[in-house]
Amino acid sequence: MGTGNIVRTVGLAMIIVALAGCAGGGALSSAPAASASAATTSASASTGRILVSGTATCPSGGDMTETTEGQVTTYRGAITCTVSMSDPRVSGDLRGELTIAYVELPGYKIDKWTDAITITNAGGTWRGSGFGSEYWDETGGLRTTGTEFYVGEGGYAGLTLRTLLAQSPDWDQYIIAGWIEPAR
Repeated sequence: MGTGNIVRTVGLAMIIVALAGCAGGGALSSAPAASASAATTSASASTGRILVSGTATCPSGGDMTETTEGQVTTYRGAITCTVSMSDPRVSGDLRGELTIAYVELPGYKIDKWTDAITITNAGGTWRGSGFGSEYWDETGGLRTTGTEFYVGEGGYAGLTLRTLLAQSPDWDQYIIAGWIEPAR
């Protein structure tokens, strides 16, 4: 197993462990083994949550506007991705607006991001928003983490989707894990 696969497997395992803790603190029924190559779906009987995992492929680049005020540079623009998840209800085309606030100080580069996005497929739409941060490691590689919350529309009305995501320079996709549950 190459270094990239090890990092990817460990990253997905960490996200699934975090989600297990968020999913109600109890044991999950039929908890799947963490694997970066196999998406998983599992139900938590006590909460009605369906655990989901998968990836998002987002082409880099795009038109971003840039403004600078003091030591903060803000970028705004469109984001498009293809989301492939273990549950087809949360797979589809992701579109939205992304805002990144970037700060670079001596020995320190980091940004915070927010987005307003939708995931659409034949069954309906998920409309949501998220936030997270990115930082550059000692080799100059960009690492991203974040969380997003969606409300279902159309065929998914009455449901919500919560996700955690991560990306490292060794991965060509974002790794995503989360859950679908009835809206409260």
